[in-house]
Amino acid sequence: MAKKLTIKQMRKVLRDAEKHPKIMRTWDFIESRLRRVDLSDGILEMGPNCNLACPHCATECSPIKKGFPSPETTYNLFRQANKADIEHISLSDGEPMRPENRESVGIASRFSHQSPCCIMTNGVFASTLESAEEWFEFLKQNNFDFRSGRSILTISFGKTYSVPVQNYQNINQAIANILPKEDPGVFLNYKLINLGDGLDNVNRANAVLRTIYSAFGKPRRHEYLVYNKNHFRVRAYPGKGKSIKMYFGSCDPIGRARNLDLFNGHFKKREFTSNDLFISTSSGKIFIVFNNGDIDICNSSAQFSRENSYGNVNHESLIEILNRIRRDKVFQAYKLAGTPFVYYLAQQVDPEFRVTGKVRQDVTSSVLGSSKKRGQIREYLKQEGLIETYMRFAHFLDLRKRPKS
Repeated sequence: MAKKLTIKQMRKVLRDAEKHPKIMRTWDFIESRLRRVDLSDGILEMGPNCNLACPHCATECSPIKKGFPSPETTYNLFRQANKADIEHISLSDGEPMRPENRESVGIASRFSHQSPCCIMTNGVFASTLESAEEWFEFLKQNNFDFRSGRSILTISFGKTYSVPVQNYQNINQAIANILPKEDPGVFLNYKLINLGDGLDNVNRANAVLRTIYSAFGKPRRHEYLVYNKNHFRVRAYPGKGKSIKMYFGSCDPIGRARNLDLFNGHFKKREFTSNDLFISTSSGKIFIVFNNGDIDICNSSAQFSRENSYGNVNHESLIEILNRIRRDKVFQAYKLAGTPFVYYLAQQVDPEFRVTGKVRQDVTSSVLGSSKKRGQIREYLKQEGLIETYMRFAHFLDLRKRPKS
């Protein structure tokens, strides 16, 4: 019997498969995909009620929608996260830093030393310096982990946010005032939502940089790492400490963003085939906890509907729920070869099934967002076998020109 690959060997196999797709037809590739770490990152849905209705929002959160996570749900998730080997939990899909979610943010803060979290905020909470200071005092009093670099505060901004630059000035100044002994480069970063307007991106990035240096001291230097005219990353080095990072967040035509004119001509509607889709390195890594405690596999609450649930964190052990997911043939298929494979499986059980859309997420949500499709795929794999079916799929693919992203 062949020896199991080491972690180092598995990583090499997966890297090499990017350059040499024929490796996808080997047992080493199958073993490396199935044995890699899974379900390590969680998303806790903080909405769908939100204080903004951003035009780019993939999850279509807004002030008119109803729903927040209860403190019970937040507590039950974070209390069990460390024992379940969860590496990171994001507070997203809605705005965390608002009165309705205050208790949940406090719970996440108190657990942040043992269960790292990322608070994803739109910055509305900092409409005044006083309100920003009050929130950072709250995080401080609830023992948020400002020092390890594992728990992060991410400020999302960009063209489609109706948030003035003064809010970012208030955020940075409040950190300087309330947390004078902390290094903001350890826990603070900015995420610029890229809508393809290079000049606007640069202007907004520079405006935020000025607020950083105003609060934390004159710049030692800053670095623009340019990938192309619409895509760069910035490292801001204020008077002392580590750099504060600013990076781009991609925006795809999903959710409310489908209505944005900027995507016209860039993403053409088409009928997808499995050969059009790349195998994501993150498939199977992320799970979502909906605001009522239900758990599903996905990359965001926009991707799958709420009709699928493997269990509820308020009623069952998180470890039991995650292990139930791992035993599910549908999840194993998704982990093994991502959206292309589950799309192939959906077409095996229903030869007439086709997805017409603009991006890969349209296929993922059409297949895995349907409990009926999941059930059909599950039964098919029980009869045909996961590995045997994957090998047929791998030989079906045209490996001469595999899409990479």
